[in-house]
Amino acid sequence: LPYMSRFGGSVLNATINMYAYATLKKSENRKIIFNAKDKGQVEVLDATDHLPIEGCKLPLHRGVYNHIVKKYNAGNPLPINLLTHCEAPVGSGLGASSTLTVAIVKAFDDFLGLSLGEYELAQMAFDIERIELGLSGGQQDQYAAAFGGFNFIDFKKNTQVIVNPLRI
Repeated sequence: LPYMSRFGGSVLNATINMYAYATLKKSENRKIIFNAKDKGQVEVLDATDHLPIEGCKLPLHRGVYNHIVKKYNAGNPLPINLLTHCEAPVGSGLGASSTLTVAIVKAFDDFLGLSLGEYELAQMAFDIERIELGLSGGQQDQYAAAFGGFNFIDFKKNTQVIVNPLRI
């Protein structure tokens, strides 16, 4: 188990004005289209209930899709067109992947009318990135992306997270 899961911890976090964008609409041709503008990568796939992750170009896109289809769409395929763009460079240490994952989850939230709150968005992004996709990293980036601004984030050892916005 990660340190914070065993012992808890706290983070003082500030976000910056670099954003990730995700636009989602229904695909008219029964396809799944992922278009990552910042990476110059496009995937066009048949609409299915589960997309393989191994060796794909856009694992975050596929991971969120798989999670949403399984948990919120009764395993039924979603023909969609997902356009993304992230201003922070990949590998910069600025939380780009977590911010992009939160943005994609939020796009699905809006598309399906799920009405998820910030805590649910952040936890789902964490579960997809760290648990389901096995990508290494912490948990603070997902909460920073979901809440924005300046926050004191308290991670309890029982997996409870409390975000305290700081008004500066």
